Amino acid sequence: MAKRYIDTKIWGKDWYRSLTPDSKCLWMYLITQCDHAGIIDFSVPSINFHINNNPQKDYNEIYEDLKMFGDRLVIYEDGTKIWVKTFIDFQYGGLDKLSPSVRPQKAVIDRLHQQGLIDRDSFEYTEKAETSHIKPEEVLSSYQFELEKDFPDKDVNLEIQKMVDWLKANGKRKKNYRAFARNWLRSSFQENKPKTKYNLSDFKTTVDGRSYIGTCSKCFKREFYDKFEIHNDSRCCKAEIIPKRLDNANTSESRTIRPN
Repeated sequence: MAKRYIDTKIWGKDWYRSLTPDSKCLWMYLITQCDHAGIIDFSVPSINFHINNNPQKDYNEIYEDLKMFGDRLVIYEDGTKIWVKTFIDFQYGGLDKLSPSVRPQKAVIDRLHQQGLIDRDSFEYTEKAETSHIKPEEVLSSYQFELEKDFPDKDVNLEIQKMVDWLKANGKRKKNYRAFARNWLRSSFQENKPKTKYNLSDFKTTVDGRSYIGTCSKCFKREFYDKFEIHNDSRCCKAEIIPKRLDNANTSESRTIRPN
């Protein structure tokens, strides 16, 4: 049976004391039912059962309750997972205190990395780990009427679903979803274009394997791209990215490689 530390002074803290009894119970549920890295599925049936909500609450009602915890937790994976971010600070003394040489702590590091919440190399939180209660589908849907008016030739509802799927698949969040949606519908958003005929395995990578070397098919400049960029157009000429420099490429231009 797993055991957890608990702060006996929590009852005297303003943020906790100001919560309703149900919200206090919800917090205890999160910190005792989450895994060793502080991660738990956003399961409505489980929350209703363990907290004995009467009447039972739906997803949106529980979602609103979770907002009361502020930056202490992160809701991610399109609203299907919850990460109690402060769990790392309290249980292990902070992210910087975790050591890969300690077996239980290595498991925590691996779990956070696998979930895309920390960068293994820099050992820092990723953009995905930034506290955000924004659900992209809700935000994008709120612009639907405006978008249908400005883009009458588009099936806006279908395009919104495509946007949500793309954001989820790539683990992306946007600071300005309105601009993101308008750019997508204008077809200027590069990820909305057909993918290249080449596979990732066709491109050479850097020594650490994190970047791919692609060549612009127009000016033959070679540059580093990540695994998503490599399937889009080149930065220089907005042309197709190919794995190798063509025989008639300008040698001096093709030697120019710059990192992201």
